[in-house]
Amino acid sequence: MGMSLAVFIKNDDSGIELARFNQATKSELLEQWHAIPSAKDVTSHFLVLLNEQEHINAKFIEDRHLTQLLHLWGTFDNFYQELPEFE
Repeated sequence: MGMSLAVFIKNDDSGIELARFNQATKSELLEQWHAIPSAKDVTSHFLVLLNEQEHINAKFIEDRHLTQLLHLWGTFDNFYQELPEFE
């Protein structure tokens, strides 16, 4: 599997994975990681850089950057259709 980027939604003390992207080279993934700025405050979404299943780094991101990533990853159209319902 190798390196990937994943977006999580904050849930209490942890998070729920919403989307993952691993169909790029390591340098392309790192480029995306560095292109998305950290949010100034805690937000509901955070971006995680992973190597296999090991979390390398994480940062809170703004909603507009979440949308950009979903478009870039080609998952925007089905993202909200497949979003799990939270109770």
